[in-house]
Amino acid sequence: MPTIRYVDEFQKEFDKFCKKHNNFEKDMDRFEAVLNTSWPKLLPGIIKISNIGEKFCTCYKAREFRCKALNRGSKSGIRIIFTYDEKISEFIFIELQFKGTDDNHDHNRLMRYAIRKT
Repeated sequence: MPTIRYVDEFQKEFDKFCKKHNNFEKDMDRFEAVLNTSWPKLLPGIIKISNIGEKFCTCYKAREFRCKALNRGSKSGIRIIFTYDEKISEFIFIELQFKGTDDNHDHNRLMRYAIRKT
């Protein structure tokens, strides 16, 4: 079963969301559990990010994050950017964003944490 790791910036964003929304941590636990059980099959609403180049492992964006804390279901507007390291079977969560305030993912951060293919 794959492990899950948060980068420092993601952890800060996650803590901020948890302070704002009471049950967000439970929503995140549910997302992680579903991701672990269904991987490598992509869940609905998860897309590949295409502009990172061939030297890096594929990065993904979860666009339909189901969120009870916001009472909006899969239309919550929350986006989770992550990558998967096949060698050590680990998800690395890179960015947590709200669609209403951020236009797109932080490409510089994505490139900083993307896993190089060997």
